[in-house]
Amino acid sequence: MSQQLVLVTGGTGHAGNFIIDLLLKEGYKVRTSIRSLAKEQQLRGLYEDVFGKELVDKNLEIFAADLGNDANWEENLQGVDYVLHVASPFPLQQPENPDDLIIPAREGSLRILRLAANVSSIKQVILTSSFASVGYGHDPNRTEPFTEKDWTNVEKDQPPYLLSKVLAEKAAWDFVEENKPHYHFTVICPCGIFGPAYGKTKQLSTSLELIRLTLNGSFKEVGVPIYRFGVIDVRDLAKIQVQCINNPKVYNERFLLATGKTFNFLEVAQIIAKAVPKELAENIPTKEMDGPQEPYKSISVQKVKTTFNWEPISSPEESVITSAKSVIALGL
Repeated sequence: MSQQLVLVTGGTGHAGNFIIDLLLKEGYKVRTSIRSLAKEQQLRGLYEDVFGKELVDKNLEIFAADLGNDANWEENLQGVDYVLHVASPFPLQQPENPDDLIIPAREGSLRILRLAANVSSIKQVILTSSFASVGYGHDPNRTEPFTEKDWTNVEKDQPPYLLSKVLAEKAAWDFVEENKPHYHFTVICPCGIFGPAYGKTKQLSTSLELIRLTLNGSFKEVGVPIYRFGVIDVRDLAKIQVQCINNPKVYNERFLLATGKTFNFLEVAQIIAKAVPKELAENIPTKEMDGPQEPYKSISVQKVKTTFNWEPISSPEESVITSAKSVIALGL
């Protein structure tokens, strides 16, 4: 059997790093997109540190493409067996114009689905969405756990990032329903992605950047952001993504991915404060920013546990601590 080729969008991202790592370990060839080839050698270096230059040269292709236009996508989808669409904007600062996030997220996903429909070799497209498309804008007194059947209420006033995720995912499902492409479709909705940074990366995800700002005292006076979220370790996210490949159990299915309970960011800060050196713990705030509180959320992960016989690699608290120690080790 010939070596199968997986295209991963967002090769420089936190999730993308670990997904590519696991795909290479599993023996796949990987083709990944980055927005500028100026980062190619830096990205290759991360994997060469793990696998050596010979294997990386043989099994990892890197190309430049932007989800905002068709350039370079069509030719790089040729010969691909599976597409893992991981890339999507998640800025630390929310834009004033929601369309600055909504349009790239929605049109980027539709671009991948549309172009993949023209490539007969592609057997499956796996879209990384988010709990942001599931668990917001609901009754604040809700007690029942969120499941894959829930959708964020876009009729309520939602931040641009939440809108971008839910509208992009809904557009993707609509495309598949209306066009019935030849490939199978799967959606993964992870919660907040924590766990270690990949190797000696110089690019932090938004979650890890928030931890860096918590550690360096940036939130000391104003307090941490008011936000409630579940936690998933990036290594678990990568594992589930790879296990979705060529898996009939996941075709046309949606999966929530979390380790169960949710935290507000102040609770995350307190977890970190107990695990880091005293001089860093003193930088960590003990209050939240001013604003309305996020209601508690419960998340059901029964579907993903049953489908994949999955148990988390670590507790959510351990994943958060691993994130903090990783940021410290990088000297960032």
